[in-house]
Amino acid sequence: MIVQCITCGKTVSFDQRQCPHCGARIPEGLGFKVGTAISTGFSLFFRNILQFGALGILILSPLALLEWTVGPDALGNQGGRPWSQTDSGYALLFFAMSMVLFNLLSAAIAAGAFQLLRGRPMRVADSLGAGLVRLLPVLGVSICVAIAASLAAGAIVVPAVLLLKDVRSFAGIFFLGCLVIAGIVVAAIIIIRYWVAVPANVVERGGVFGAMARSAGLTRDCRWKVFAVLLVFVILYIVFQAVVTLPLSPQMGFASHSSPGIAVRLIGFVAEALGQSCGAVLACVCYFELRRAKEGTDIEEIAAVFD
Repeated sequence: MIVQCITCGKTVSFDQRQCPHCGARIPEGLGFKVGTAISTGFSLFFRNILQFGALGILILSPLALLEWTVGPDALGNQGGRPWSQTDSGYALLFFAMSMVLFNLLSAAIAAGAFQLLRGRPMRVADSLGAGLVRLLPVLGVSICVAIAASLAAGAIVVPAVLLLKDVRSFAGIFFLGCLVIAGIVVAAIIIIRYWVAVPANVVERGGVFGAMARSAGLTRDCRWKVFAVLLVFVILYIVFQAVVTLPLSPQMGFASHSSPGIAVRLIGFVAEALGQSCGAVLACVCYFELRRAKEGTDIEEIAAVFD
């Protein structure tokens, strides 16, 4: 692979690890391009939106059914439901199902995305089967990353809140706000560090901590670039959700103020399934681009595990 030296600007082989012209070290991840990852990811998703959308709708449908039938404001029926909006049992069940189904979707999307990247057809049933096989380790990765991010953020915010005597003063509010921002930044750093742990786990078939270590190694030296990819996706995801859901809000007259209609719920569910699927595809593409940039690995070698 040919890259450009960041010191003298001359071209050099990435395998040399040191520029022959000026002697500067060629950092790992230099070949990872933000634009390439974004364009490849979105192109792959939109060219195969029917398959990815079908996979997302199929996997996330139990979660939607739970929310629509027994969740808060379920179809406007406030009296005949066994659960209420403040019921901790419903909240716990919804959270547990969300964790399982979102991680199943990520694993299944990874299996399908790598088949598409190697020029082979994506079969929804095969992708779902591959996702089920890797569900437990992928779920373990997600739980460990969530715990690590929460503990890191909490270690900054919680002690300060306990020690802060007057949180109602301007100085107290400002100080607490700065700490909350710092906690968010620390959590984001951890998420970026382990963003490709799920596709690494699905492809390399390692354990939970092995996949996390693999993600940390692949993102090293180019985490600002990974952050840029993730930031672009988050912004586009928020815009997409707003464009889809705001015109269907009660203020626009498409749903009642007490409960959204079935059509509105369906549209919102499809939009959520597409958004989650697109994010999973982008993580897979980043994993592939990072391995190609750092190790020169081609897609056939990466996806051979699915044969």
